[in-house]
Amino acid sequence: MTQTITSSELAAHTTVASLWLAIDGEVYDFTEFAPTHPGGLSAILQHAGKDATAAYNAVHSPFLLKSILPVSKNLGRLSSPAPVSSTPSSPTVSKPPLSSLISVNDFRLAAHTYFPAKTLAFVSSAATDCHTHRRNSAMYSEITLRPRVMVDVSAPISLETTILGQTVASPIFAAPTSLGKTVHPDGEMEIARACKELNGIAQVVSTSASFSVTDVVRAAAEHPVPPDTDGCNPPIFLQLYVDKHAPNTEALLKSLTDPDNNGDTTKSLIKGVFLTVDAPVPGKREADERGVLYGLGYGKEGVKRVIEKTVLNDELVTTMKMCGVTSLDELHPGLLNTRAMDHLVPETAGDEHPYAKWRRSKM
Repeated sequence: MTQTITSSELAAHTTVASLWLAIDGEVYDFTEFAPTHPGGLSAILQHAGKDATAAYNAVHSPFLLKSILPVSKNLGRLSSPAPVSSTPSSPTVSKPPLSSLISVNDFRLAAHTYFPAKTLAFVSSAATDCHTHRRNSAMYSEITLRPRVMVDVSAPISLETTILGQTVASPIFAAPTSLGKTVHPDGEMEIARACKELNGIAQVVSTSASFSVTDVVRAAAEHPVPPDTDGCNPPIFLQLYVDKHAPNTEALLKSLTDPDNNGDTTKSLIKGVFLTVDAPVPGKREADERGVLYGLGYGKEGVKRVIEKTVLNDELVTTMKMCGVTSLDELHPGLLNTRAMDHLVPETAGDEHPYAKWRRSKM
């Protein structure tokens, strides 16, 4: 018989030591999970002891909860209505026409007009006082190209390459992020559909994504192929945040690499793992700007516009031609001018560049 829990019982568990939430009429114990939540402890603690259904469903898939919490953490049904945890509403603002956006910066500026405040902070801010974010941006701006002239670059350029052994249409891929559902109801699943229409752009799905990897893989597989594309299923990778309880991570990886639980890994849902190693504790803010998530506000057509001809891929092709190359295998560090920061690399060996190993004969 299913245990029932009253709203007063739920309301008694609002601390880090005992943290309960009600979601879709079920009461869950988040005490162990909350400190490891990729979005930070406070994101869960603010809803403790309340009905967090609206707040949860605004960000996550209903099925994600079952994949991150063991069955034992489902404490029972809520027997009476509980105070509803409020979620701030965003005003409806018309977006600029998609056709008017021709750079990632255009998408960023457009997002500032209609993204929910929480989502905008997530994708465009950085941790604590943002010092590292600003310094990284400034440092990257110091890297310039060494353009070449009088070189025939009229040959067609193919961006096809491999990532972790998987053939992809371009070295540019959809990086992992969270909160996709806050800007599009299908979140990362819509990104997968765009990647398929782009003939196999890789996608990395975060452990903390709005939808599970299974949902994302299914969305790509079921999406019809447009008549003017090859439409191959994109390789999907997992960005893994290792759970402090190792068996949880082991169970997650097993469920994705051996979905039938019969030892047959040929049906693996993921093609590789991007292991997160720089987050021993949750940051006070996740960093950096994510172009694909900006595009997601316009659905798969927005994602495609960020990645393909109009923006990133087009910029990559233009840069390659400016450097006098027409193939990815011709790229090398010598095409970059890093003199403004070479002094930051200690103990150079004579006149040899400390990390850009190349020879002029290759040019």
